[in-house]
Amino acid sequence: MVAQEGAQHYVPRERTLTALREASADCRGCDLHRDATQTVFGEGPTRARIVMAGDRDSAYAGLVADLTTVASAL
Repeated sequence: MVAQEGAQHYVPRERTLTALREASADCRGCDLHRDATQTVFGEGPTRARIVMAGDRDSAYAGLVADLTTVASAL
């Protein structure tokens, strides 16, 4: 087994959502990138007190998006 270098080298100095979005698209810090086709950032207020993250089946995409929008407004 080959040791992973980790994601620390991919974390940008500037911790804005834009910088993090760009860095995550190029991250190769673990094996998750091998089968990935894209990175997805959600929607909602940048100062939300609650953040919901997860993966979903495309059949439920609309439902999950609606729930995420409601949760981000809390």
